[in-house]
Amino acid sequence: MLKSMAIKSSAIILAIGSSSALAAESRSEINIKAVIPASTFHALPFNNPTFGQDETLNYNQATGRLDPLTQMYSLKSATQAIKAYIVGGPAILFNGNPAQDIPLITTLGGVILSDISQEIAAAGTPTAAGVQSLLEIKTGTVPADATGTFNSNFTIIFEEGA
Repeated sequence: MLKSMAIKSSAIILAIGSSSALAAESRSEINIKAVIPASTFHALPFNNPTFGQDETLNYNQATGRLDPLTQMYSLKSATQAIKAYIVGGPAILFNGNPAQDIPLITTLGGVILSDISQEIAAAGTPTAAGVQSLLEIKTGTVPADATGTFNSNFTIIFEEGA
């Protein structure tokens, strides 16, 4: 009798333990970011708030080149010209082998960006109302033996200037 009761108790404990182990759980992680630009100055990707978070230059097998990356930017300055530069100068794609570095050429509105602040929208143009300008990132000469996964990370600074 005692043995039978011990077996039944063990079965009940096992049943309770396994039912709690089968308890379902569901999670939903939500990250929210909102950018409301100033009414007097801004430089933002147009209709693409996630631009720059994880971009890819696709390899075109027909041409043997990496396709350029393009994105329209919304630029606005109520009073002055808009200038831009790349922190640290022109970027490169790298895979860990410096001999296979691929230079990146970044233009905004046709102006090649470097580490020197350059005017990308003149004062007196419709920048007071806001204009759109094309950002293009393309590769320079790709080394013939370049293979693998390449990465780059760079920052463009936009500023008002005379």
